[in-house]
Amino acid sequence: QRVLQLEPTHGDAQSQLAFVDLKQGSREPALREAEAAVRMAPDSFLSHNALGWALLANGQLDRAIEEMRISARLAPETPVTHFSLAQAYKAAGKSADAQKEMTRFETLNTASKPGGKATDKN
Repeated sequence: QRVLQLEPTHGDAQSQLAFVDLKQGSREPALREAEAAVRMAPDSFLSHNALGWALLANGQLDRAIEEMRISARLAPETPVTHFSLAQAYKAAGKSADAQKEMTRFETLNTASKPGGKATDKN
């Protein structure tokens, strides 16, 4: 909130407020915060990720998947984007797509750890 007081259009800070709302079980406020974050920062993977999770929490699976896809396109090497997309696919009953994204997440997550190697780069 302090960051937003200093910089009212800071989309990533707005995204964090959406995540806080989600953790508190406040689905509708989270959706409003996340939609505002995307308006503020349309090129931020974090804002689209937050909106995807808020949509998922509100049962809007198709829109959640689309936002998670945008997030993964904006940050393809960021593990969390693939984890989030896998969860959205899973919720929508798209198990093959979910498994593909979980595999990508696991590969990137392993590679990001000290001493880790990405299996698709060996």
